[in-house]
Amino acid sequence: MKTSVFSFLLLTFFSLNLYCQVHWEKHPDNPVMVPGSAGEWDEDYINPGSIVYYDSTYHMWYSGSWFNSR
Repeated sequence: MKTSVFSFLLLTFFSLNLYCQVHWEKHPDNPVMVPGSAGEWDEDYINPGSIVYYDSTYHMWYSGSWFNSR
């Protein structure tokens, strides 16, 4: 029983690494997303949100906020 549990955990660990990206490169234009201009709905804060690949196209949704402290 111990051998089968260990084998399962070992196999799971190595199979997860096969599907993960292990090398990341920093984009020279970081940050890629910046808050909007003054007066825009996302001028104070942005949250990266989600990216979905559908119908051969990437779609991105993000949220932002505008703190009306003026």
